[in-house]
Amino acid sequence: MWKPLNSLMEFSHNQKVHSTMKQTLFYLMIGYKLKDILLAFDRTNAPTAEQQVKALHETRNEAAAAYELARQKIAERST
Repeated sequence: MWKPLNSLMEFSHNQKVHSTMKQTLFYLMIGYKLKDILLAFDRTNAPTAEQQVKALHETRNEAAAAYELARQKIAERST
């Protein structure tokens, strides 16, 4: 019953902004936000590859810092 919905559920989960990382998993993995429904546009304001890589590195560093902070809080609570 659930098997046909697994891909949709995974996509939805990866589209959700997670409270710890403050980003979607898609953004952290591939560097841009996917749209649920892809639309065709004549023009795009897509960033250059260099801008994209820089933003991705910054976002990943912020997510790593948020993860480390959460890990420390959990460690404090368990001691």
